Amino acid sequence: MQIISRKQWGARPPRSVQTVAASRRRRFVVHYSAASPDQTPKVIQAYHMDTKKWSDIGYNFLVDDDGRIYEGRGWDVVGAHAAGYNTESIGVCFIGRDRAGVTDAGPKVRAAIRWLYDEACRRTGRTLTRNGHRDVGSTQCPGDELYAWVHAGMPVDDTAPAPSPKPPATSGQLVVDGQLGPATITRWQQIMGTPVDGRITEPSALVKAVQRHLNAKVRASLVVDGAGICQDGRPYKTVRALQRYLGTEQDGIMSMPVSAVVKAVQRRLNSGRF
Repeated sequence: MQIISRKQWGARPPRSVQTVAASRRRRFVVHYSAASPDQTPKVIQAYHMDTKKWSDIGYNFLVDDDGRIYEGRGWDVVGAHAAGYNTESIGVCFIGRDRAGVTDAGPKVRAAIRWLYDEACRRTGRTLTRNGHRDVGSTQCPGDELYAWVHAGMPVDDTAPAPSPKPPATSGQLVVDGQLGPATITRWQQIMGTPVDGRITEPSALVKAVQRHLNAKVRASLVVDGAGICQDGRPYKTVRALQRYLGTEQDGIMSMPVSAVVKAVQRRLNSGRF
């Protein structure tokens, strides 16, 4: 397979580089970006460098939903993708999410990640341990779909192993009523690939995913703390960034009982994306 080089995708130069010998690699860690597949490596790099203040994009490689492979830090550079395991692991990120009832990481994605794994094993001269990010950190990453596939041995036929359990997708259209109720929250959680319970508590995995998405899409520079989406009439930075992203009035307030920004969210979710 071909790897799209940093120069080809327009990467910024890293602020610093720490190399690592192939002999020190022990793991291959699979991630997902938990956001829209429309993200680009440039957007992810900007988030990592400008918001997280890392020296470069965190992953060694990235794979988009068409199976194209992008060079991140590359084979011999220490990444910033799995705290405590960066030196010993090669991190690969699927640019996409884990939606209920949908195969997000299709055959082309799986084939590309598997090729990277096989190439990593060839370069290191050993069989690397296959991990999802959640194996080495407290996270939902890389979502249930990819996690099940990794632990099934990374098969590359057309049948992806089904995670167990994975909640079904909500059928039908949301009522665009501007109220942040369980149906809207459930659909939002499904599309963002976070645990589904129809509630927003603080800290919220859904809000963290939304904050990461807004940081990537509109460079909101939000603290990813899982708080700040509340329909309580008070202003919040996360709501203001959400309003900017969706093109509604930017006052930071998710008004009660009906909110224009919630209506915009509901319309976006009804389109099957966020």
